[in-house]
Amino acid sequence: MLTLRAFLLFLSVTWALSAHAHPASQSQIEISRDYQQVTFLLSLPLDQLAVALPSASRWQFAKEPDIAVLNRYLNQHMSLLQSDHPLEIRFGQSWLSEENSEFVVKVPATAFFKASQEQTLQLTYDVIQHKVINHQTVVTMANDIYQGTLVDGPALLGVLRYKHNHVAIAAVTPELPVMMSLFTHGMAHIVTGSDHLAFLLCLLLVNGLTIRHRKWHQHRASVTDSIKLVSAFTLGHTITLLANLLLPVPVISNWIEVAVAVTVLVSAIHVMVPVFTRQPYWIAAGFGLIHGMAFSSAINVTGLSASTTALAAMSFNLGIECVQIGLVCLLVPCINLWRQTRMYTTLRMTLASLVVALSVVWVIQRMSPFMANVDTSLTATVLTQLLGIGLLGTALLYACHPKRKQQCVSHTYH
Repeated sequence: MLTLRAFLLFLSVTWALSAHAHPASQSQIEISRDYQQVTFLLSLPLDQLAVALPSASRWQFAKEPDIAVLNRYLNQHMSLLQSDHPLEIRFGQSWLSEENSEFVVKVPATAFFKASQEQTLQLTYDVIQHKVINHQTVVTMANDIYQGTLVDGPALLGVLRYKHNHVAIAAVTPELPVMMSLFTHGMAHIVTGSDHLAFLLCLLLVNGLTIRHRKWHQHRASVTDSIKLVSAFTLGHTITLLANLLLPVPVISNWIEVAVAVTVLVSAIHVMVPVFTRQPYWIAAGFGLIHGMAFSSAINVTGLSASTTALAAMSFNLGIECVQIGLVCLLVPCINLWRQTRMYTTLRMTLASLVVALSVVWVIQRMSPFMANVDTSLTATVLTQLLGIGLLGTALLYACHPKRKQQCVSHTYH
């Protein structure tokens, strides 16, 4: 008898542990708040929804939800208040999605609130959990123009469950802090982007040079012309950045990253041997179109209005442009200093060869799924260190041989 009781106790514990290891599916609400509207994306597990709304059990076979029935149910169990005043929630076209071998009902919704000093909103929600008492709903803020989560990503607002069905969307002083956050994010993105820095270096190395007999011939670079050149690059990536954020343009991010690496490779080869004979502004703008597609993955603007999305993109781009202009003001005088020495051609070919090698590595890494997780941060460090050594070495060489300056100014090298 004791053995039988021990066996039954063992089965009970094993069943309890297995039940604990397979909890019921959770619902999710992803929220985005703009200056005039708040948007929701509801993710409702179909098996749980069918318990609270029995007619939902047939949706799996129909491959689509009954929108009228679903919207009527949601209106009864979801509300949004602003200063105790209810706001109208408009539900969009819902659809059925399969995630982790489970069917999930996706429901977009939008509510417009009145502009005032008090922007605190309160969400009351008991979908499914009013019937399934162990069901939970995870509420996250994907984008909030007030909180500044446009860059940092989703933030947990709360977990709703049976008889705990309220969550507050807090008010914060709007506008400027978020735009400044995007501005600094743009600066950080270009500073830490070794491929974009390498491309910018290639643009500046040949800016102002003339082409004769398919070879580069020396000429001084102008800071103004260099700023125009990088601004053409900014114009190009601004166009595609806005297009990808505002329009439903399908983008395959892996191939875009490969294309960016290819532009760096072609630009480095162009530094060694002239590849393009047209105005460099068109080349910079054209390649900027490709880089803009990669930039669009750096900021998340889902659920925001077109005007706010455009403002966010411009703030992000302004940060990129400021860093580029700063690099121009730093590098162009040094490049002009290089061009007055006999070492310029050697330095130009060395730096271009380095960028060619790095870009080939980037292309291979981004094309091979087996190398997708390789950390490329070392390449940025190596590029920065070698560039610094080159600048320091050139300055010392120029300082130690001042007599060569006058001889080299009137001589042409290629």
